[in-house]
Amino acid sequence: MTTRTRSYSRIPPETRLFPRRSVWLFVGCLLIIISIACNCNIPGLDQKLASGNPSSGGVKLATGAAPSGPAQITATVPPGAGFSAADCAAPGVTFPAPSVGYAVDNVHNGPYIYCSFSQTGAHGLSDTAYIGITAYQPAELEQAYQGNLEAIRGFVTQAQEWNALPDLPAEIRQEITMIREDETGYVFMITGWANVQECLLGTGHGAEKVNGKYLVITQYESCELGDAAANTAALENLRAAALAAIQRVEAGAQ
Repeated sequence: MTTRTRSYSRIPPETRLFPRRSVWLFVGCLLIIISIACNCNIPGLDQKLASGNPSSGGVKLATGAAPSGPAQITATVPPGAGFSAADCAAPGVTFPAPSVGYAVDNVHNGPYIYCSFSQTGAHGLSDTAYIGITAYQPAELEQAYQGNLEAIRGFVTQAQEWNALPDLPAEIRQEITMIREDETGYVFMITGWANVQECLLGTGHGAEKVNGKYLVITQYESCELGDAAANTAALENLRAAALAAIQRVEAGAQ
């Protein structure tokens, strides 16, 4: 700590102000740097960011894939109308306890479930699986679907642009498998060689409207299955589990 003495008063005023000016100059520069950093738009980052149910703490989906979260939860779930942990059952994946509930508000209209699994595989890349089912009010379903559709289509576009590069070696082309592509569903698996990890990486996403009420979001990513067919089958297993869960709930509510 510096001790001030009376001799300090003999220092010319312009010299006394110098430390204060330096501090404010430093603070100003720091604020400018922070401002620039906050306004950077990193290409592709929005595509890679995800969101499922924020409380599920597992797989993160493309930005548009996030359910908004129920604002009001009904006090009592109608008999047979809710999802359960058993609805997460899919071959090859053991999900931890899911986020399950029942909500009716201006956006939501019934049960929801978010099943999320994530671990690091033998090749050092993430193995992830996700099933999200949300019941929406009729007027909100299309908007939610379109938001998710916009978020995941970019993956296919990027793969197509990659494959269109001139003189691209066949072994590093990405195989695009469209599982569903129509007015109510868009589901795909992209499989390509990860040269650093030296494994075949499969990345699949899906967004589907079911029964005019439910939005089904699925995701699967792994570098451990070995071929495109196995990765595609894994994503299809997640879809099948989601559709079976909806069928069970709808039958129980009748």
